[in-house]
Amino acid sequence: MEVEAKLILSPETQAKLLVNTSDDQVDSLFYRLQNLLAFGGYETSDSKRASNCDRYYDTPSRALFNSGNLLRVREGVVDHLLTIKKKNVGGEGIMRREEVEWTISTKDYEKSKKQGFIGELQKHFPSQSGPLSHLITIQTDRRQANFNIFRTGISLKISLDVSRSGGTALGIELEIEANNSASDSHVAIIRDVIARVFPEFEPSDTSKLTRALQNSPAKSSPQSWFKSHAFWAVIIGALITTAGTLLAKFI
Repeated sequence: MEVEAKLILSPETQAKLLVNTSDDQVDSLFYRLQNLLAFGGYETSDSKRASNCDRYYDTPSRALFNSGNLLRVREGVVDHLLTIKKKNVGGEGIMRREEVEWTISTKDYEKSKKQGFIGELQKHFPSQSGPLSHLITIQTDRRQANFNIFRTGISLKISLDVSRSGGTALGIELEIEANNSASDSHVAIIRDVIARVFPEFEPSDTSKLTRALQNSPAKSSPQSWFKSHAFWAVIIGALITTAGTLLAKFI
């Protein structure tokens, strides 16, 4: 079960506070967040930076997205991480959703993609019909670290993401995710503390995918395209026939 909270720095606020979103400025922001948590008694571990290319797959009508689910492939050089996330069942700004992920080879990825991820769909979303096709791609520059409460075994993963989809900036997003024995309350406390110290961040329940799709029109399915064009073809054909009949009467 994935348990996390999100804080978002909107593109508008980002433009004011982080001119051009340079690496140094984002690094400085993440450093300030680390210092805040260190002051609160957390130890930092596994600090790293990564660039992610996430490809999302769905039906042409966005059936997975509209039901609160998703299938994502995080592409790597050799292997790829396939992630299934199901509908959020949390509340009060805390997201709780079932998450399943596993590593697949490039060969298996290409095979699943060619088959429209039918196997994954039948196993994890049996009520949905496929196949799935590419929905959207999101590029993310991520700064990430684990924060551990000394001698408690409680750990939180903090990620600061700068994301884009195509040429559209999706803002700077801070994710606070529970690790090990951390609970919803631990995530909520850290979220609220960060929001007070950094008022430019606001709690959000909107994902990167949602923000990206707000700028991307839904694709129509081949069936709906055919039905629409076939309907108008019948109408136009009828009009031409009627016009021809009327014209014949006057000739």
